[in-house]
Amino acid sequence: IAWDFIDVPDTSQHVLDLVDKKHTGLLSLLDEQCQLAKCTDRSFALTVYEKHAPPPRHGNIYPTKGTCFTATTAQKSRMQFSIRHYAGAVEYTCTDFLEKNKDEIPKELGDLLLSSTMEFDALLGDLLTRNNSTKQSASSLARVIMGEQFSQ
Repeated sequence: IAWDFIDVPDTSQHVLDLVDKKHTGLLSLLDEQCQLAKCTDRSFALTVYEKHAPPPRHGNIYPTKGTCFTATTAQKSRMQFSIRHYAGAVEYTCTDFLEKNKDEIPKELGDLLLSSTMEFDALLGDLLTRNNSTKQSASSLARVIMGEQFSQ
């Protein structure tokens, strides 16, 4: 069988850092924006561009070595960006990121799981109700949002 070797650059760590790095990763920025009173999809997009878009001298089209984030002028006008990894670029639109991230796990679900006779379900219920009871407040700063619950 004839085959050609394909050199695949290892960009995995750069992509992981872009998405999940504390304080600067996309998920951290999203959580931070969700805690602000007047956050919008546009403010989230602007924050992402500010933190991750390459300087204009790179043309904002192809990432430099160690960079996997791109946002062209056209993408910025549509609140979009791309993440480039070994298989190519994937485009994201910031519309509804905030709304989806603000989804809170309903208290009733925690109570239902807590009342279960199944050990694993009850453990999940305990974790959910414990997180909700320690952060119960009307303040948006104290709410546990969906993304934060999975990173704890």
